[in-house]
Amino acid sequence: MQRTSIPIIGVLFIILSIFYYCLFQHGFFPIQQSPQQTAAITAFTHHSLSTQFDQYGQFEQAVKVSHSEHFNSPVSTTFTQPQFTLPASHHTLWYITAKSGQSFQNGNKILLWDNVNLHRPQQGDYVDTLIKTENLQYNKTKRLAISHSLTTIIQPGNTASGDYVRLNMKNNIIHIQKDAQGVFAAPKAKTG
Repeated sequence: MQRTSIPIIGVLFIILSIFYYCLFQHGFFPIQQSPQQTAAITAFTHHSLSTQFDQYGQFEQAVKVSHSEHFNSPVSTTFTQPQFTLPASHHTLWYITAKSGQSFQNGNKILLWDNVNLHRPQQGDYVDTLIKTENLQYNKTKRLAISHSLTTIIQPGNTASGDYVRLNMKNNIIHIQKDAQGVFAAPKAKTG
């Protein structure tokens, strides 16, 4: 090797070292940091069933979930495949299912989404009723379920739909507030 090539190789080595230092210092391979999770899970369940009663021993609700996670900040619980059993007037029961949900305010406010179904089997004077929607808000204190998305109500011989539906479980009354549409079949006359 000639004496002039050694200093040139040394200078090239220094230049390459500085280049790589600058390149990696500014993130040649940028590393994305995931945002810090502000809420830590304080409790979780798998395949659980919870039945709740009021201070007088009256049934309030039953909740069955395949998975739930509870957080303290903010206080909330997330649900996977929740199934609620809720009492309504005249000793009737509503069964509510969804793919996902979340509760707030110590369980007084429940949000459900993705394939939400409310079902009241035929009980007493009440006909079998199925309500289908994509989003639902349930207020446990007021016993009021509200959907602001397209909702379909199916009863024997009748189908109705609307964009804003309220179900008052205190009196078992369903109100379609917006864009009501329906197909209603007259009951068959009794022959005899």
